Amino acid sequence: MDAEARRETVASVKNLCTLTDSSSYLNKGLALYDSLMKHSDHGEGFVLHYLCIDDAAFCKLSDLNLPNLIPYQASQIPELSQNSKEFSDHKGDDYTPYQHYCWSLASRFCLWLVQTQRLPSIMYLDADLLFYHDIDKVYKEIGNRQIGITPHMHNSTQDAVGAYNVSVVFFGTGGFRCLSWWRKCVCNPGNAWFRSHGSCGDQKYLDLFTDHCDTVHVIQNTIVQGAPWNFRLLDWDGFEMDGHRYVKWQGREVAFGWNHFSHFEPLFHINHYESGEKNYGNFLSIAEPIRHLYNEYLQVLKVAHERYGL
Repeated sequence: MDAEARRETVASVKNLCTLTDSSSYLNKGLALYDSLMKHSDHGEGFVLHYLCIDDAAFCKLSDLNLPNLIPYQASQIPELSQNSKEFSDHKGDDYTPYQHYCWSLASRFCLWLVQTQRLPSIMYLDADLLFYHDIDKVYKEIGNRQIGITPHMHNSTQDAVGAYNVSVVFFGTGGFRCLSWWRKCVCNPGNAWFRSHGSCGDQKYLDLFTDHCDTVHVIQNTIVQGAPWNFRLLDWDGFEMDGHRYVKWQGREVAFGWNHFSHFEPLFHINHYESGEKNYGNFLSIAEPIRHLYNEYLQVLKVAHERYGL
C-alpha cells in the first residue's frame, strides 16, 4: 500500500494504537489484535498502529503482514527513540530509565501518529487488554466528546496512581492540544505538575485532562473495563462466559468491554499462569467468572503464541 492509499484508509476508519517490545508483551499485543478482529467483524472499520519498541518485534510483525495492523519501528523514528532529545531521564526513583521511556510512549506515539499520518482521532490501548465486545461500543459511548478516559473505579484523584487508568485513552481533534501537553509532561520530569502528578509514570496526569479540554468523557456508562483493582465493585450475577458478557455497575447493566490483565504472566510449560495476585491481592475467588476469564486468557495467549510462531 503506497503512502497516499494508506492515508485514505486511516482517515476513514477507527485508528487504534498499541506498543510492545519482543518480550511476552508481543504475545499479549497479538492476542489483543485477535480480540479486536474477532469482535469487529474480522477487522471491519479499524486499523491498529503498532509501535515496536525493539527491532525484533518490528521484524516479526513485518513478516506476519497482518491485515488491519501497521507496524512501526521505534528505532527508526527519531521522535520516538529512547535517545530522542525530547525525552529526559527521570532520576531519583525506583524505576529504570527503560521503564520511564516505555511509559512516555503512549502520549508520544499518539501525538506522532496524528501529526504525521493526519489522523482525525486516535485511541491508545494497552497491550495487555482483551476485548469481549466490538470496540465501536466505546466510540458510541464517547460520542462527540474530544477525550475519553477509563476510570479505575475504586479510587479518586487523591490517590498516588490517579483516578484513571492509561489502558484505553481516546483523543479527537479537539483533544490534540491536551495530548501535546501530556506528551510534554511525561518527557520532562521538570514540568510544573511533576511533584503533584508525576508519581505514576504518565498516568496521574490524566487527572488534569479536564483542565485542558472541556469535553472529557469518563468511559463507564454503557461499557466498562474489568481489572484486578475493580472486580469487587462489579456485580457478576448476570455474566455468562458463553455469550452474555455483561456485569452490573452502579446498579445498571453494562457491557464488560474488556479486561486489563495487569501483571499476568503465562507459564506455558506447566499450562498455568501468574495472575497478578502478588500485586493486587486475592481476586480470582471474588466471583467464578473471574477465574474463568483468566483461564481463558491463558488459552488465548497460547493460541496466539502458536499461531504467530512466537
